Parts: sequence; structure tokens; C-alpha cells
Amino acid sequence: ATDTGKKDLPASIRARFSEIYVDELLDPVELRTVAARYLAGALTGISGPLEQSDNVTDAVNVYLDCRSLSDQALVDGGGQKP
Repeated sequence: ATDTGKKDLPASIRARFSEIYVDELLDPVELRTVAARYLAGALTGISGPLEQSDNVTDAVNVYLDCRSLSDQALVDGGGQKP
């Protein structure tokens, strides 16, 4: 993600929020945990741990595959890596 062209929030508004910096998740186990929590309301009828469901595992695998491809082949309109 890039912040090009975006404006910072005014200090009076920014002061009303807490900023939390979190490292990017790359571990498949951690990603499955986050995805399972996020999708818990949408996925029904699944027996066993939601983290081990095919839906969550497939979503995490697709994310990791896309992320890997973006590191290898993603370029902007000028042909430059972002």
C-alpha cells in the first residue's frame, strides 16, 4: 500500500484515535486464526475447528499466493515496482 496523494488527518481528529502498529502477518497459522475469527459469522455448518476448515485454509493459501506473486510481478502503470 502506498500513501501517495493521501492527506494526514488533522491533529484535532487524530488525537481522538489510538494508533497501533502491527507487523504484517505471514505465518499461515496466525493468518488462519485471524481469517477464522473474521469469517466466523459467515461460515456455518462446519464441524471441528474453523481454523482447519477448507474455506479458511483456501482463503489463506490464496492470500499467500497472491502476496508472493505481487513481490515477483506487480508493477505500476510505468512498469516500476511499487
